[in-house]
Parts: sequence; C-alpha cells; structure tokens
Amino acid sequence: MGNQHSDKVINDETFGEQGHFKVHIKLFEGMEREERIKLREACQAWAAVWQTKEFRDWVLRFDFQDTNLTNQQIYDKLMGGVMGDVSIVDNQADIEIWVKHNNTGDVLNTTFVHDGTQWNGSPYLMTYSAAKLAGHLAHEYCRDLNFLHANTSAERSVPFAVGKKTKRMAEAAAYAMAESTSARYFK
Repeated sequence: MGNQHSDKVINDETFGEQGHFKVHIKLFEGMEREERIKLREACQAWAAVWQTKEFRDWVLRFDFQDTNLTNQQIYDKLMGGVMGDVSIVDNQADIEIWVKHNNTGDVLNTTFVHDGTQWNGSPYLMTYSAAKLAGHLAHEYCRDLNFLHANTSAERSVPFAVGKKTKRMAEAAAYAMAESTSARYFK
C-alpha cells in the first residue's frame, strides 16, 4: 500500500452491531494514547450514527448532487460498502489509521483496506472533537466508495453532506449523553 508507518498493529477493533453497519479499524504503533482514544471514540460515534433510523431516513430524503444514483442506491452503497464494480457486502468499513508525527504537526493518515487507497489528513485532525473526526472519516469513506464532489455543489455532494450529517448527529448524541449524565448527578 505504500504506507510509511510501523507494521505493528496496536488496536484492531470493530465497532457496531452485528447485522448493521460496522467500522473496523487498525491503529498502528507510533500513536499517542490520546490519539487512539479519540479515534476509537470517533469510530464508535460513526458506527452508532449510521445504524440509526434517523440517518437512514435522512439519506433517503436528502437532495444529493454529483451522483446519478437514487437515494436508495446511495444508502445501499454506504451500508454495503459497494466500491465501483466490486461489491463487498459485509456492511463494514475497513480502515487502517496511523499518525505521522513531524515538526509541522501530527498528520492523521487513513487507508481503506479493500484497495489500498490512502487519504492523507491534515495536521489539525487531532484537534477535532471525536464527533467532527467521525464526520471526517465518514467523508473520506464516501470518497473511497467513489462518490465525488464537484466544487459547484460540494455541500450537496455525498461526501460533504454525509460527513456533515454524521458529525451533527454524533454531536447531538454526545450532548444528549452529557445531559442525561448531568441530570443523574445534579438533581
């Protein structure tokens, strides 16, 4: 794959329920503990969001641009991991993630395992919240599924729209969790 990272896997986990969309990640040696925790939280949030009826209903209703697929075909492609002419129906995103540390900042790198496509991140990714990072990973996964975004309608393209929706739903879930926790302790 041309990856410039350690071959030693330090985390190999799958998030999500059986029979639903899952995120399978491999995290490689060289990552700080805080980075691993945040990436695990982001992948948990991504899988949780994509398993909801709310997300499904949103995908089926949203006015996507830059694609000739129907909303049902888009949803099926997202859930089934259908890449171009290759159909992988394990309902799982398989991702290898590592962080390259350098003097300009830590750069998160993701590789989607089915074809070795590598998406380099930015040095700011590790400053993101887990919810925003979940949205970023969802965006990159959409790109890996061959959904494109033209500059003229980027906000309505599958990668941008799905990434933003994933982020917003993950933020709402985190807020609701914090609210319910606070209500129990601060009556």
